[in-house]
Amino acid sequence: MEKTETEKKKEYLNSYKYSVENMEEMKNRYLELKMSKIYPPIISDGMPHASNKADLSGYVAKVDEMERKIVKARYERVKRKKQIENTIKALAKEEERTVLFLRYIKLLSWNQIMDVTGIRPLYKIFRVHGKALKHVIVD
Repeated sequence: MEKTETEKKKEYLNSYKYSVENMEEMKNRYLELKMSKIYPPIISDGMPHASNKADLSGYVAKVDEMERKIVKARYERVKRKKQIENTIKALAKEEERTVLFLRYIKLLSWNQIMDVTGIRPLYKIFRVHGKALKHVIVD
């Protein structure tokens, strides 16, 4: 089933959010890797164990690879954010720009957008959002 024009626009606008989530996941995996080397698992079964003095080159290679991926993902995230900001800035109506900016750049929930903008009730936010999506031009 093919996506509607509105779904494609939402997917484009949400791509910044997905890149932020991806970046957070990568940072968490990176920290887990570093913590696993700093604080290795402790086996307290009372039995003697050989010391684990392994070569660190594999670990350093993994850390280096992850750091490179994080830098690349950060660059892509910033680039995507700028593209979406420019798309939003191209809208004619301030109210539409504000709702889309808060939703897709600031990543606020609908209730938070309602609190920030003062637009009430919630269905009016949805209406502004829907009109804004009709005016969004995705390259």
